[in-house]
Amino acid sequence: MPNRILVIGLLAGFLPAALGCMAGYEDERDRLREHLGIEWLPHGLDKTAVSDKTIRRSTDLNCDFSSPKECRWKNMEARHEMDSLDFHLFEKVDWTEFPALQVRPGPSKVAQGDKMIFTGDRKREEQSAIYYSSPIGCQNATGNLTFTFWVYNDARVEVLLLEDRPGGKLKELAEKPYVDCGTISLNTECHADIPARQTPFRLAIRAYDIANKEGSFVMVDQIMYSAPLCNVGVDLGDNFSTKPLITAAMGKDISLASQLDCADFDEKCRWRSGGQSDKGSVCPAFARQFASKHFSPAVEHPDPNVCRLLSCDFSHGHACLYTHNTVPGSAPFRVTNAGARATISKGRPVAVLESVPFRLNTIGRLHFTYATTGDASLYVCNDSVKKELESCFKVEGSDGEDYIELLPSDTKVYLIGRLSEHSLDLGSLRIMNLTLTDTIDEPAC
Repeated sequence: MPNRILVIGLLAGFLPAALGCMAGYEDERDRLREHLGIEWLPHGLDKTAVSDKTIRRSTDLNCDFSSPKECRWKNMEARHEMDSLDFHLFEKVDWTEFPALQVRPGPSKVAQGDKMIFTGDRKREEQSAIYYSSPIGCQNATGNLTFTFWVYNDARVEVLLLEDRPGGKLKELAEKPYVDCGTISLNTECHADIPARQTPFRLAIRAYDIANKEGSFVMVDQIMYSAPLCNVGVDLGDNFSTKPLITAAMGKDISLASQLDCADFDEKCRWRSGGQSDKGSVCPAFARQFASKHFSPAVEHPDPNVCRLLSCDFSHGHACLYTHNTVPGSAPFRVTNAGARATISKGRPVAVLESVPFRLNTIGRLHFTYATTGDASLYVCNDSVKKELESCFKVEGSDGEDYIELLPSDTKVYLIGRLSEHSLDLGSLRIMNLTLTDTIDEPAC
């Protein structure tokens, strides 16, 4: 009972501050810090990585709020008129335990330095808050959304599925996944089964039944999404095929720089794929450790050498290290200072701009500026160490800026213009700029 009285008294002073963005409520925040050990981080959710671009992997939606600007979730905007409150970012600043019977079902012991989002109020009229994700293009089997949350004084949490509508609007879908917290709703995480969908949708976590004059609240942390997403296929025609790379690189030293020339990628080339191996050890140990397919999470900045391989502003009418004649029967690109442009027709329905092979040391983003006309669409695909054209995504819209997120396992990128299957008209694709950055969009070179 003392804990319950303590929390009620605390919320009575604190919750009005949630609506006032916390500014000017130092005494209430001090009490919150004293009794729950959490502290408000001003403007902590102002910047996030959420966008209208569909995610590439289900793990893109994982978020522990340690770096909210990298999370692909955000507060619902007021213009949608779907909720009345916002979530705010808090940090656990000491080892004070949450009162387990009143603040549950999440763990009562939370590590110092952990961050979570918080919303609450003490009005009798019901209040709610929605935190929603970047869109998911397609999910071809049941997925799982796992997260930790805490509620107080009859507040509740549910998972919603949202759909984008014309005019930038959002629609709540009728199906609501059941949130399962197990048989004993104490010191546990919860999950919801996400049904398969063949059309784009978003996930949302909704805090509701916040309707108690004594105060009620919801906190959320550790969002994880695991699901088999649909691959986007791009038909490059019957002329597109691959073959094993033939190489004359056998680990012997060269005597002339010209011995590294390679124009036709035939048996005379002294280059090879990083995944090929020779009999015996031709690389010293220090070289092999840098050729590992594993990478350290501590490395945050992409290799500047890879940046120079993949970045291109098409100055002087040159396509840098990108090639555009690799698919027989494809439309050629014309390269000028304004970028690389291809006219796509029924006779030449595909245009391919292909990067050189590369190996990243950490996650990076390849940004590109593009424009399409007519019935042309842009797809961006990648090879990985496991599979050629492992994944593709369709770039929505006819022009603008976008990016593909690259992993250390990715080895090549393709920007592909494709004419609509039943089109009788022409189309075009123009790529104006390509820039490699880190995951917070800082240039890598």
